[in-house]
Amino acid sequence: MKYILSLIFLLFVTTHTVAQQSFEIPHNYSNQFLNNPAATGVWEKLDISAFYSKTFTNVDKAPTILFGAVQYALPKQNAAFGVSINSETASLLSNTSVLGTFAYKLKGIANRNDFISLGIGLRVSSINFSGSDAIVSQLGEPNLGGDESGFGINFSAGAFYSSSSAEIEYRGSDDFIYQGGLSVSKIGQKTNFQNVNSFVDEYVINGFVSTIFAQHADFVVQSYAEAIYGSNSSLNVIGGVRTTLNNTVIIGGSLDANLALGIEFGFSLKSTNKSNVSSAIINFNIPFNDIAEYVNPGVGLSLRHLIDLSTGW
Repeated sequence: MKYILSLIFLLFVTTHTVAQQSFEIPHNYSNQFLNNPAATGVWEKLDISAFYSKTFTNVDKAPTILFGAVQYALPKQNAAFGVSINSETASLLSNTSVLGTFAYKLKGIANRNDFISLGIGLRVSSINFSGSDAIVSQLGEPNLGGDESGFGINFSAGAFYSSSSAEIEYRGSDDFIYQGGLSVSKIGQKTNFQNVNSFVDEYVINGFVSTIFAQHADFVVQSYAEAIYGSNSSLNVIGGVRTTLNNTVIIGGSLDANLALGIEFGFSLKSTNKSNVSSAIINFNIPFNDIAEYVNPGVGLSLRHLIDLSTGW
């Protein structure tokens, strides 16, 4: 069989409603706005990033995630906007979506640097099922009669707190920063495949906490924990730690409730004025659980460029 439909298709249907609103990306320190719109433009800069991952498997069209994202904080304002284009594929199913977010910060809550951010998000998605590409043993199988597609709009809202709006090592920043956020997404009955399936209404709740600590300029440690709960009683918890050495070398690890171990290696480069930062990170997500229960991204690549608009690119 060209595509292992019985495994990947059923798995993708049962887990995909969560993934559409809450991307389970290993080491997701920089793009929390994909899960919580209030986490848009946290550092008050122009943040450009991209991510790609593919599952370890020899199956054609293995589960793959690809996205590009931009976060823009309006200069000298409390508002920020975010846009991302996301593509997820697995076997015969594919989902392409565009997410737009808006966040507004209430500053000076407990000190002069902290803030609470409130955000809303709108996602437009298109799901496609290529039934005509399936190879089946029973030609009369009713669920594989042809190609199907669905279209829908989803909304999300959230709140996010940060003890500082300046990244560690920047002027005015603290040596210890802690953050946390909570969001809820509503997934409507966006697809109504005539022969295959229909998605029912589902709420996804996302919680996130993070700390950033700098013992000195050459040693920065960031930790995070993220919980993702769906109204179908699905729950995944992810925890991770990332260390940046000498402002250059990045090493990190993560583990989730499905026993997927994540390891990352990368580098970070600052501009001559130290206002802009570029990073490239490769990560490996290694499953230790039963593959029939969960599909784990195998290898991923993330790119990021953080720009201080007051100093230029």
